[in-house]
Amino acid sequence: MSLLCDIRLNRDYTSKIIQAISLSDTPARLLLQYLHTAKPMLTEPDDMDTYILALTEDSLMNAWKYQRTFPEKSETRTRLLKKVLEWCFTRELLCFVSCVLDPRAHSS
Repeated sequence: MSLLCDIRLNRDYTSKIIQAISLSDTPARLLLQYLHTAKPMLTEPDDMDTYILALTEDSLMNAWKYQRTFPEKSETRTRLLKKVLEWCFTRELLCFVSCVLDPRAHSS
C-alpha cells in the first residue's frame, strides 16, 4: 500500500490504482485504506462511485456523510445517493432470496 500512496503515482494514476484495487479479494477494505492514506482528489464519476460503494460496505453512515458533501441539487450527489440505495436494496434482496431458498439457515 505504501508504494501505491507515493505522491508521484498518486497524481496521474488514481483511477488506474482504484481499478486495480477493485479486482482484489477484499476491495472495499483495501480501497478505503488507499484512499484514506493517499488522499487523492476523486474527480472521475467512476472513482467516486467505487469509493461510495466501498464506504457503504464499511459504514452506511460514512457513505451517507460523503454524499452529503456535494451540493443538494447536484447530479453527483443524486448519482451517489442512488448507488447507496441500490446497494441497500440489492443486499436486502439477496438476503430475502437466501432465506427463501434455505429457510433453515436463517431461522432462530
